Amino acid sequence: ISHCDDGILFDVGDVDQLADALDLLLSDAPLRARLGAAGQARARLEFSVEQYVERTSRFYRSVADRRPPFQQFD
Repeated sequence: ISHCDDGILFDVGDVDQLADALDLLLSDAPLRARLGAAGQARARLEFSVEQYVERTSRFYRSVADRRPPFQQFD
C-alpha cells in the first residue's frame, strides 16, 4: 500500500495517527472514492485468479525442482 495512493498508512499502535487518518477519510469524499478505486484496481491486478494460479504453479515448480529424482527399488 502506498500512502494516499491506494490507502492510508499509520504506525502500529499510534491511535492519534489512526484518528487523524479516519478524520481525513470522513472529511474528504473524493479521497475516499480515489483510494477505493485504486484499492480495487490493485486487488484485481495482484490478487486475480490468474495471478493466484501463476504464483501457485511457480511455487510447486520450485519445490519440484529441489526434490531428488524418483528412484525405483527392485
